[in-house]
Parts: sequence; C-alpha cells; structure tokens
Amino acid sequence: LLALGQSRSADSMQPLIAVTQNYARFLMSQPDRLSEVPAAIEQVRRVLTEANGRDSASLSEPSRMKIDFELSHLQWQQAEGSARELLGSEESLSGNTSEPYLRALQTLARVYEAAGDSGRRLPLLRQTVTIADLLATPDNAWLRSQTRIDVAFTLARLGQFDEALTLGEEAVALAGTPRTPRPPLAQQLEQIRQMKQAAAKARASLVDK
Repeated sequence: LLALGQSRSADSMQPLIAVTQNYARFLMSQPDRLSEVPAAIEQVRRVLTEANGRDSASLSEPSRMKIDFELSHLQWQQAEGSARELLGSEESLSGNTSEPYLRALQTLARVYEAAGDSGRRLPLLRQTVTIADLLATPDNAWLRSQTRIDVAFTLARLGQFDEALTLGEEAVALAGTPRTPRPPLAQQLEQIRQMKQAAAKARASLVDK
C-alpha cells in the first residue's frame, strides 16, 4: 500500500497520507515492532509537510500520534515535551484563544492526568474554560459544558468539592440550552457529589478513631 500510495502521489497526496497514517497506527499496535514507530510517525510528518506546507494545521496529527505513543510507554517527560511543542505550534499558527490551542491545552492536561499530576493539570483546564467561553456559539456550546466538567472532576480529585460542584452545575445548566448536545453530565455531577460524600465519611471515620 505504501508503494502504491507513493506511485500515485504525483496525482494526489491523499492516498499516501492515509496509508502512512494507518501504517504508523498499525505499528503502534504491534509489540514486536515498536522500535519502528518513531520513524513511521516522522514519515507521516514529512508527507503532510510535502502536501500542505510547513505551517499546516494538519501537522498536529503526527504530534498527537507521538504523544499517544509516548504515553502508552509511560514516557511522561517525553510526552510532556511533545505536548508543549504542540501547544507552541498551535499558538504560533492560530493564537492562544483558538479552538486548536484549546485542544492542545487539553492534550497537555491529558499528559498530566496520565502521570497522576492533577495539580499541574488544573491550571490548563481552567484556561480551556476561558477559551471555550470566548469561542462560544450556538453550534459549539457543548464545549463550555465539557470544559467545565473536566475542571470539576479535577477539583474533586483534589478535594475542592464546593467549587467542583458549582462548575458541575454550570456544565449541566449549559447543556440544557437549545441546539446543544446533552452528554451524561448529570451523571458526572452525581459522581462528584458521591466523591464528596465519600470524602466526608472518610474524614468522620478518622475523627472517630
């Protein structure tokens, strides 16, 4: 398929782009071929650069593939570096209040979540709420709900339940606006309430002892 895609690249780069991306993902699923993954991801980057130029937004795709690969191998520092590189790239292309920048913030936050670092994750997620509010339209209002519930869960994990519940309630209220999809936010809010109750019971148990 790679050979076929390369032979047709003069007519259209799309087949070659699709094949190189699928090949990199295929290698990521093969335990005995993981050493080939970095080169395959770089091949995706080269093909996208050739097709769309060095400043193309499409170059975020190989960056995200690289981050996913590093996270899957618990390479926290490498994943953080790659995610920060992606964040800088998105800022240079579209500014720090754009939806691509918001997604890059979420990617970096996901790295910290995987590493169990909620403290460093929280400020990034707060930024996503601010950006989502700036970008709000009837068609993407779900983004305001989702960013808020993400912050709420992180606050709950840090034991900051009052603010977590406030943001969770805001998320549910926003999800009820017209033309907005309704993800299971009510259930997520209930989970936060249960986390608060469990923490209160744990504290009471310690006091009794």
